[in-house]
Amino acid sequence: MPQELLRFPPSYLTVGVYRLATDGKIQRAIVVEFSTIVKRLVILSMVYCVLSYPVTKVWVRYFYQTSRRASHDGASGYSIRGRFSLFNNNLTTISLVLSQLSSIIEFFLLRKLKKTRQKLYQFTIQSRAKSDQFWIPYVEEWQNPPIDKAKRRISKWKWYRTITGPIFRLLILKVMLLPLNFVPFLNTIVGSFLVSVTLSERLLEPYFRTKKMSEIERATFMVERENWLRLLGFCAAVLEKIPILGILFSFSNRIAFAMLAHDLEKHQHAVKQGLIPKRSIPYVSKTATIELDLPPEAIGNFPKKKS
Repeated sequence: MPQELLRFPPSYLTVGVYRLATDGKIQRAIVVEFSTIVKRLVILSMVYCVLSYPVTKVWVRYFYQTSRRASHDGASGYSIRGRFSLFNNNLTTISLVLSQLSSIIEFFLLRKLKKTRQKLYQFTIQSRAKSDQFWIPYVEEWQNPPIDKAKRRISKWKWYRTITGPIFRLLILKVMLLPLNFVPFLNTIVGSFLVSVTLSERLLEPYFRTKKMSEIERATFMVERENWLRLLGFCAAVLEKIPILGILFSFSNRIAFAMLAHDLEKHQHAVKQGLIPKRSIPYVSKTATIELDLPPEAIGNFPKKKS
């Protein structure tokens, strides 16, 4: 694939969707894995939607009515009716029902989904027809890499692993963010932003293992491309959070990240051979940028108590 796509990483997600839709081998791999359970899933989905839709609709209507009543009783007299004038109760209800159904399906198919995603990633890598010698040791692409921040990131990895674990995703993304579902798409946007960087890192895990990258190399890689990976992870998370279809997009995202890993490795070869110069602009943190506008005596010397 052309290296220009690295300048706008979400374009790889489009490539992943295209290959999922057009590659017969990939489609057959998915069909073989899920053909025996599709009928049961369809029946389960229909039964769940029929039973949960009326209950969810009553819940949504009660929420909106309570919110409007509280706003009318307030001193300001401001009604939030206008906020939801563009959103129909049925739209919110359908969104909630499909989101819950998607979570149930993912729970029951957890092992099969994990196995299929890994298979699609490896299948895509193999389709590039590269030998093991293609994957070279990590080559630093910056003249002045942000080693200090990379070391701080390593010290926080235990915390990162905790917040990306299944308990955190259930508690935060499914429970605490549940009220945001009453505003269609708000939960998707907020939840996707929260997991953007960690999702990119998790989907690049096979790439890190293949290159046998050390902790400091992996952390430096993430720090140097933090905004780049945040944008890519956000777009990938938005796709995966689409009810029901998000399961298919989780497949296309693995294909996309496999294609990305291949192009990242081609870029590594170019840097090693001197075809692409190393980045000379030093890394500057956001905190350091803010400090540039402060007087020198203020930096690192904030008063601990009132004088």
